[in-house]
Amino acid sequence: LQEKKEESALKVGDYYDQNNIASERERIAKNLRNEGYYYLTKDNIIFLIDTTYKDGALSIEIDVRNPKIRTENNTLKDVPFQKYRIDRIYFYPNGNPSQDADTLIYPYTLNNRTTNYFFLNPEEMTLNPRVVARSMFLFHNLLYRDRNVERTYNSLINLRNFKYIDIEFTPSPNSTVDSAKLDAHVKFIPGNKQRISLSM
Repeated sequence: LQEKKEESALKVGDYYDQNNIASERERIAKNLRNEGYYYLTKDNIIFLIDTTYKDGALSIEIDVRNPKIRTENNTLKDVPFQKYRIDRIYFYPNGNPSQDADTLIYPYTLNNRTTNYFFLNPEEMTLNPRVVARSMFLFHNLLYRDRNVERTYNSLINLRNFKYIDIEFTPSPNSTVDSAKLDAHVKFIPGNKQRISLSM
């Protein structure tokens, strides 16, 4: 936060503006989610405004509170801030994961980094796994970043082969106290095939 405080929408000497408060909350949340803090949302960023600071002026304290996650018994608990890295990336060509699905493991290497992509029900794929892998910006052991998720969405959409794409993240069973990890689940449904006919 200190490294990027020059980007702040709040400047000493400016008039109080609620829009600047909202912009600052968005900016902080965006920066932190692009640094691996997956569970952080703008709701974790609280502004405490003190109007007794001095005549005609106020002070603003920014409080970043621990995120809450829902447990298996449906209760909320505070979790300490952690940076998350991507562990496994799964693809579901028909949009619905199946417990007994066949799995194709497709290794893809970029910049000397190899990621194994897991395609469930590969026989339902309408595209070569290599084409899908080349559209990805999510890689094994890479820090979680919102912008990489957005780039992946856009790249897959640009293939013009799917009518539905969804990317979900779940805690990886390979997580440890010192190394928090997320599994990515990419679900898509193929679009309708287009036919061209000619008559003479």
